[in-house]
Amino acid sequence: LKNNRSLWKKVGSYSVKASQLSTQNTYTIQFPVPVTASNLLLEYQAVNITKQSLDILSGYYPERYDGLVSGATGEVLYCPRCCRVVQGGHGICASCGENAFQCNHCRNINYEKLDAFICNECGHSRYGRIHVSLNMRLGFQSEPISTEKDKQRLERELEEALGKAQHSAELVENGREKLNKLCRSLKS
Repeated sequence: LKNNRSLWKKVGSYSVKASQLSTQNTYTIQFPVPVTASNLLLEYQAVNITKQSLDILSGYYPERYDGLVSGATGEVLYCPRCCRVVQGGHGICASCGENAFQCNHCRNINYEKLDAFICNECGHSRYGRIHVSLNMRLGFQSEPISTEKDKQRLERELEEALGKAQHSAELVENGREKLNKLCRSLKS
């Protein structure tokens, strides 16, 4: 599923306005029609880092945004192994030789975008926390019947399941009758 985009279907999208960033921390997406799914893919198209959001982030992560300078990245890089400041554009720590651009969670290095907001391997973000909660209920969906052979096989399985259910119901009824007789004999 991860590498086959044709198997996925888009069921909704949500955009956050820049004015909502400082006032709202929780966003709710409600689908107009209930969605039946066995997998969910949340895709983040863009993340806007503004002066206001940097102020908010520096409140949560002061050590990472202390020495901000104007520039494309503007981030002070720290070695994930020895916690020293990493100098130079390649991100290799002079002290221990570790790559500072690796994910703190899984050690993956995203060479396509070194300062990515979210790790492309495990989903961890060194810039913020993203919590997703879902409200769902158990749904029942049958497999599609595409051929006559599938239809006959499923009819056989249904008949077998119905036979087992009837047998179980008879056993319960017989057990109930025996239990009632025992209870009556105890009362008298």
